[in-house]
Amino acid sequence: MAKDVERVTEMGQALGLSLNIGKCELMTKPGTVVCDPVLQTLNIVPVSEAVLLGAPLTEGPALDLVWSERCSDQSRALERLKLIASLDALILLKASFSAPRVQHLLRCSPSVGHAALGSFDELPRTALSYLTNCDLSDSEWIQASLPVRDGGLGVRRCLCSHFLPFWHQRLAPSPQDEILFECHCQPDDPLVDSYMTSWSSRYGAPPTGPTSHKQASWDKPGIVAIKDELQSVLTDPRQKGYVFGSHCSSFR
Repeated sequence: MAKDVERVTEMGQALGLSLNIGKCELMTKPGTVVCDPVLQTLNIVPVSEAVLLGAPLTEGPALDLVWSERCSDQSRALERLKLIASLDALILLKASFSAPRVQHLLRCSPSVGHAALGSFDELPRTALSYLTNCDLSDSEWIQASLPVRDGGLGVRRCLCSHFLPFWHQRLAPSPQDEILFECHCQPDDPLVDSYMTSWSSRYGAPPTGPTSHKQASWDKPGIVAIKDELQSVLTDPRQKGYVFGSHCSSFR
């Protein structure tokens, strides 16, 4: 790594550029001893506190802090939705202030099972209750979090598909994967294996072939399971037809 830093410095100088050491970080595991004088000039950051482009790389204090900040931002934003018309607020809640607000975290950081996911989901539930002027029960909130085409309002929950974006990001082919594969340095990701086991235990055999690279293929079994669970608590056929039939057409 010291040689790489030296090479970058030399090539930059040939182009009239200089490396800003004050903005460079060296991410290390606990107990790592840095002896090279060049690397010692960099900012030493523990892996548990490492953040790249706003996304923590591992579980730890950095991930806890970022999720706490996202919950705070979400709470402030949803309070301001009360200042505009309900329909406009519902559109913003669906498109910007629910799960889409933290897609970068769900894709790039190992957030599965994080305690803040439940807290984050409670905020749009509270906002939706205010906008619809009704106290949503657990089943009503779960239905509202389904996609519109499946009878919901499209206010997606993080807990509904919390590991799918991160998993899809790892499964989808990318140029960097091809480079790492050619260099024989593509690392194994134990998180992907654990998520695969968790998904298979819930929904059975995973998708294969081209569909395995589409997030919708992984999301669909979960949606079907939620709909089946909601249907099982309803006994009136008319109520069932309303919940997943004509009810959703009014929101299209």
